[in-house]
Amino acid sequence: MPEGPEIRRAADNLEAAIQGKP
Repeated sequence: MPEGPEIRRAADNLEAAIQGKP
């Protein structure tokens, strides 16, 4: 599973959503 800046961004966004952040 190649990890690039876009994937990193998506993961960060998903984590923020789980935490309830905008």
